[in-house]
Amino acid sequence: MAQTPEQRKRNAKFAKEQTAKRGKPASEIKKKQDFKSPISPFWLSEFASSVKTAGYEDRGMYEGINEYIS
Repeated sequence: MAQTPEQRKRNAKFAKEQTAKRGKPASEIKKKQDFKSPISPFWLSEFASSVKTAGYEDRGMYEGINEYIS
């Protein structure tokens, strides 16, 4: 199967990066940056708590639960 021009371009970029690394110790190789989430953990926890609260208060999930526990 023939490569598309986009595949060829990406393969060439990968090969260039690999040849630049070849023969160097691990300490010299430039690492890629880690992924950083665009949303802070604070806002994720706020969203999770609001969804949790809305689910239990609006639907009344705790009403009548004592009948099923006993």
